Amino acid sequence: MTIILAVDQSTSATKAMLFTGDASLLDHASVSHRQIFPRAGWVEHDADEIYQNMILALRNLRDKDPDTFKKAAWLSITNQRETIVIFDRKSGEPLYNAIVWQDRRGEAFCAQIRNSEHAETLRRKTGLFADTYFPAGKLTWVTKNCPEITGKIKNGSALIGTIDTYLIYRLTKGKVYATDHTNASRTLFYDIGLRDWDRDLLEMFGLP
Repeated sequence: MTIILAVDQSTSATKAMLFTGDASLLDHASVSHRQIFPRAGWVEHDADEIYQNMILALRNLRDKDPDTFKKAAWLSITNQRETIVIFDRKSGEPLYNAIVWQDRRGEAFCAQIRNSEHAETLRRKTGLFADTYFPAGKLTWVTKNCPEITGKIKNGSALIGTIDTYLIYRLTKGKVYATDHTNASRTLFYDIGLRDWDRDLLEMFGLP
């Protein structure tokens, strides 16, 4: 029997699950994480807490049924897709709290894009519009307000990723820095026609 190990890293908790090959749920474990509100309209998560909670959820699931757990053929990860993490290239540890999809701190810059000649280019390439719901505006805010982190992004010592990228990077001890098309398409940096990152879109938001 095929066994699939899955992680659902959501806005409020991290769940680990065991499924059969026909998608029947065998067992699950869940660990909640804190919601951080530094000021009105800002929403953050401690990305290291999320990683540690994922490990805890996996261990709890393993401890309930170790024989089935060790038969898992692969690990599948789904995540809160528009939440963004900036993390250290060497250690994989976060350099700033994860900025959650609900966070509105990038709205002023996104409004500038919506009211400029860039709006149609963005819509044509991404199928989306400039809103701080997506990571791009939040990252622009970081580059304008956190000079130390911005310097690390520019010199390559910091990496940027959606939650799946961050978790995969830490699980593989920095060997795999990756996402999939569905997560990439939610960043505002990804041309869905070419199915690739787009330099013009990065420059639009002032990112290297």
